[in-house]
Amino acid sequence: MRAEPGIASGNARIAVTVVAAEGLAARRIAAALERGNVEVRDGAFSVVQAAVVACARMDGDVLASLRALRSARPAAALVVVAGDAANRDVREALDAGVDGFVLESRVEQCLAETVRAACAGQLVLPREWRERVTTPVLSPREKQVLGMVVMGFTNQEIANKLLVAESTVKSHLTSIFAKLGARGRSEATAMVLDRENGLGTGVLAILSGDAR
Repeated sequence: MRAEPGIASGNARIAVTVVAAEGLAARRIAAALERGNVEVRDGAFSVVQAAVVACARMDGDVLASLRALRSARPAAALVVVAGDAANRDVREALDAGVDGFVLESRVEQCLAETVRAACAGQLVLPREWRERVTTPVLSPREKQVLGMVVMGFTNQEIANKLLVAESTVKSHLTSIFAKLGARGRSEATAMVLDRENGLGTGVLAILSGDAR
């Protein structure tokens, strides 16, 4: 639990700062927080209990900002309001220290309570994002294909080794990339080879005897 004890108990008023590139978004978020008995203090991250970061879509710049905020205040709650986010971006944001996500369409209904829960040490996500933070489940064949991609085989070479059509390999890759939240072969390979958080041996071990 990052937050200091007692700051979000009952209906106690807590204070946050809002980080948003667009003024209209910032005003909407501030209004929703004030209605939920959450005080908004401009530019006061050093003394508030939480920060709310608004973005149309998660990207590298947003992730860098989140890491900087987490580094500046390790004990504060960090909540993101986003229009959408890819699976990998959600996982990276959580790794960066985010405590809660609220969909832009649900700011009025959910933001204040999400901030309050995050300040109490809870991790909060939209229900439909559940699969975005779980380990992706690949079929045995998808693991074979991905393993060969990591080993540097082309689609045609994979098709020849598995005795399937190249179009079948492409179909498997489309499914694999969607499950991993990867934008292509290089990102998928990096995710497998990541020693800390990657799929690693779960993908490569299945090649034993199949990819010679």
